[in-house]
Amino acid sequence: SISLEVRDIKANVYTKSEVDGVIDGIQVGGRNLIPNTSDKNKTVSWSRWDYRLIDVPHIEDIGLSVGDSLVFRVYIEETNAPVRAFAQFVLNDGSRNRFRQKNGNIIYEGESGWSEVKFTISEEDVRDLIQFKVAIRNMDRTNATVTYRKAKLEIGNEATDWTPAPEDIDAHPFVVELAETVYRSKQN
Repeated sequence: SISLEVRDIKANVYTKSEVDGVIDGIQVGGRNLIPNTSDKNKTVSWSRWDYRLIDVPHIEDIGLSVGDSLVFRVYIEETNAPVRAFAQFVLNDGSRNRFRQKNGNIIYEGESGWSEVKFTISEEDVRDLIQFKVAIRNMDRTNATVTYRKAKLEIGNEATDWTPAPEDIDAHPFVVELAETVYRSKQN
């Protein structure tokens, strides 16, 4: 015979309101805020800390505001140094620089995979803001060579599949080729 306590069952059964609460907490954005990214591998080399993908003085410059939840992720195909997805708010109250950093998981030399960081922009992140950057961070601060693809920063708390930034679509070779084909067909 099988006997269970009600408290044992509760560990695996959720009420509709509990499930609705979890679902309501999911925010999906979709729009890539990083221009000039690709689903094709790109190899870059740099020294020091960061290979910058976004570097702006104000979050509003890329359509962000306090309270926005963000996901930044990048696929690291190959690396000769430990690297991670990284975002940083550089603050200066007139006396010195301070840093509020958001760190993704580390991809080590010889490994490949996604590095992802999730965060919500707070008042403290932007008080005295002089720079906001999104980058691939080199944890060794030495010369790094990294092959990456599908870098994407988006509003929301769940990452979605990579897409180009909307402003990059006009420059996409397929769009150019399609436009030329349509133009030629109208000439005939």
